[in-house]
Amino acid sequence: MAPTKNERRGQDRSGPIKGLEVRCTSTADAGGGEGSYNFASRILDVSSHGACLVTVGRLRKGVPVAIDLFVPHTGVRFRSKATVQWSTTVESRGREAHVAGFYFDRVFRPGVPMKPPAASAAPPRSTRSHAPEPTQPSSPEPVRAHKRFSPGKVSLVCLPRGLLRTFGLAANKARGLKDLSRGGAQIICSKRLKPGQPVDLRLEFRRAELTLEAEAVVRWCRRDTTSLEPRFLAGVVFKNLPEGSERSLRAIEGTFIGF
Repeated sequence: MAPTKNERRGQDRSGPIKGLEVRCTSTADAGGGEGSYNFASRILDVSSHGACLVTVGRLRKGVPVAIDLFVPHTGVRFRSKATVQWSTTVESRGREAHVAGFYFDRVFRPGVPMKPPAASAAPPRSTRSHAPEPTQPSSPEPVRAHKRFSPGKVSLVCLPRGLLRTFGLAANKARGLKDLSRGGAQIICSKRLKPGQPVDLRLEFRRAELTLEAEAVVRWCRRDTTSLEPRFLAGVVFKNLPEGSERSLRAIEGTFIGF
């Protein structure tokens, strides 16, 4: 049966362009660089105004994100704010996949290199006297003294201290590592952690072939509202690093961002 006029798409879509790379990040992640958590697993199709992606988790409808597309060998880089138009979970042969449709704020033309939009100029100040503008609330995340970096594939274990930890019954709360510095880390958790809570971390770096064990304290924790499934972001600060762990951390930093 042929689709009706209302069922037809507003833009022609095609399969993914050969070699097309995609990143889907939260708009809260400044820059959307390699250190930002990528929700995209792969791209299914794309049009001038949107795309369909397989995502690592089911996203919430209406959530604003940033989409980055890169076409190798052409120099075409495209970045746009986007909105989750729909999100679903499909099952096939016992396997589950999350799929979402996105609508771009900008038009994507595969053959035309495009730079990110320039920041809009601030409006001129009025000469009239007026009440001071309200200040923005400060971020719960502390200012770090060391540069952050994202070391790629890392196996992470985060065990909160307490009675369960003493008896070896504590469950791993970590789902992944978002970024790292010599002073601490930002981790992705399955459960909310309490600020001030002491935790034990174990990080295994595949690329550097190093293991880091550290005591840490939770500085802040907040819900990641981009995802439908429960997921939390937490900032932890290293405490009392053993000499061996300190050397490992310096070596890891040198491997990924240089000395």
